[in-house]
Amino acid sequence: MRKIAPVLCVLFLIAPAGADVGLVIIREIQPVSGTDWLVLEGDDILASEATTLGELLADIPGVWVNDSGTPGGLVTASIRGSAANQVLVLVDGIPINQATTGVADLSSLPLSEFERIEIRRGVASSHYGGGAVGGVVNLVTRTGVEANGEFTLGLGSAGERRYSLALGSGFGSELTLSARGWLAEHDGWRDNSAVEEKGFRVAASLALRGHTLRADYTLWTKDQGLPGPLPPEGTVPEFGSDDTTSLYDDQTDTVQGVTFNYHGRIGEVTLHADLGWRDSGLDYFTRYRSYYATQDAYAYRTTDYYGSVWSRFSLFEPVEFEAGADYRTSLLEAKTDSTIWSGGSDFPDDPGVTTTTEWSPEVDDLGGWLEARAELGLISADAGVRADSHKTFGTRLTGDVGLDAALETLRLRLSGGTAFRPPTLNDLYWPTGGNPDLRPEEAWEAGVGFDWEPPDMPAVSGNIFYRETSDLISWQPDETGLWWTPENVDSQTVLGADVEVVFGPVSAGYTFTDATQRRSEVVFSDWMTGETRTATVERRAAFLPVHQLTLAYDAGVVKLTARWTGDRAAYYPDYSDSPRVTMTQKVIPSVWSFDARAEYALAHGFRFFAALENLTDADAPAAFGNTADDRDYPRAPRRFTLGAEMLF
Repeated sequence: MRKIAPVLCVLFLIAPAGADVGLVIIREIQPVSGTDWLVLEGDDILASEATTLGELLADIPGVWVNDSGTPGGLVTASIRGSAANQVLVLVDGIPINQATTGVADLSSLPLSEFERIEIRRGVASSHYGGGAVGGVVNLVTRTGVEANGEFTLGLGSAGERRYSLALGSGFGSELTLSARGWLAEHDGWRDNSAVEEKGFRVAASLALRGHTLRADYTLWTKDQGLPGPLPPEGTVPEFGSDDTTSLYDDQTDTVQGVTFNYHGRIGEVTLHADLGWRDSGLDYFTRYRSYYATQDAYAYRTTDYYGSVWSRFSLFEPVEFEAGADYRTSLLEAKTDSTIWSGGSDFPDDPGVTTTTEWSPEVDDLGGWLEARAELGLISADAGVRADSHKTFGTRLTGDVGLDAALETLRLRLSGGTAFRPPTLNDLYWPTGGNPDLRPEEAWEAGVGFDWEPPDMPAVSGNIFYRETSDLISWQPDETGLWWTPENVDSQTVLGADVEVVFGPVSAGYTFTDATQRRSEVVFSDWMTGETRTATVERRAAFLPVHQLTLAYDAGVVKLTARWTGDRAAYYPDYSDSPRVTMTQKVIPSVWSFDARAEYALAHGFRFFAALENLTDADAPAAFGNTADDRDYPRAPRRFTLGAEMLF
């Protein structure tokens, strides 16, 4: 009987009515092949005892997960020192990175829905194209259940309440229908940090003579308060409280999408296709003071269309080829209503002066690739090349290579490649500063790794890599210093290593990331004369810890985890000596955190689970704030979750 991680998000998985407990195949997706891929199957995910996708990824060497410390807040991943918008995230082969920012929010992806997680640490350009500078995370949704239905209830600290229900039916061995829905509520740890999330998903699959078709529709919404970082000590912001920057800021996300997947074989040829439509709405409200009291209401709606087809075949032994093409179109409908009160009182009865700004850019990208893989006894090699044609910046050629040598207990890996990240819609077309002449961010990387699994000894795996990224996009002031536009002016180098050791119930993982950024920064700004000067400054990369360590002991019923994160640095402009501008460094100190999780099967089909997180109530901030003076985003306090799952 499988283990169940404490369920903090909903899971709906359906088996044919009247069937025995077992696995129902809904579709077939070929696992990835090649070097530098880490594939976590369903048993691996369950054995991790992670409660969220971000938590699972955070325990993987080479991956850094950043969050704001509030329930439902933005969660992003960095791989090998990359920025969050340089990691490509897909669900069933469909990219979910936002076209406006390039970032994928992991908080909206319930871990319990996935049967396999494929992680590429390092550039992955030939198959995936733009956006895979740091790596790729492909999430494959689950294909089976243990019962005809499932109900899950979870309760936790600060008014946490989670409910889920699943029902479905099968018609013979060919057709399966499923439906799932969930509701999650949380009162939050601070003022204006409550969140409500709800959604449902319906899916149908058809399997006929080696060909599998699947279609699903998902609708998901999240409404949350945005408290911001803690205010400076002893201050109460005008529109906040003593522990909240804002009592008014809030955001509502609405995402719906349709996905079609096909996988099959004709003779010796494998065929695959992914088609997707995704509509993302974001409504954001904020109230603040610049010179006058101001409130802004943003309404964004992004529509993405994506299609990918590929074929895997062999023209001659021992080489296998893969040829494919993909296409993505992103359309944005954006509107901002900015209202200013310039009278003597704040927010009087009169409506103030409202300025409306609207813009509706569109970009598209067409790509094609060819990959080859050969098995030569103990050695395997793979290579790929790709061409992308983008509406704005033209054509880009990228590629990657890999080599594996598998000995009796030792496997050695070599890899390298190039990649790029296209500018986002905000970078290209923001109405008060977008730059349509931007170039993509370019990167190259080389790495070596090993896996050693001797009998009756600890299993050890490790990687060493080096990456250079140029033409990084940074917003820069114009000659007046009043208007800022994005420019290709920054660069970064990363030298890193990671190692993981597993011996029975004990495991340990360590990551070292030495990242150096070279940034063009304002060093002189005189608003009276309009003179602005910049200089290139080299320093430790912002936001990333140099060291990460995870220790875990899994006793079966109970799992204990300890994590140590090294210190992090961020930099903020200081105008106190105007017109001279300097940088103030802020540091989040290193911190230990401890978690404990347990589960118990009371009877067949009925289980209890519990989790206690941040046992020592560590209070080092979770993320940096917006200014050098604020107290950053606080870490979530000690908290618990209790729940039960019933299969029927």
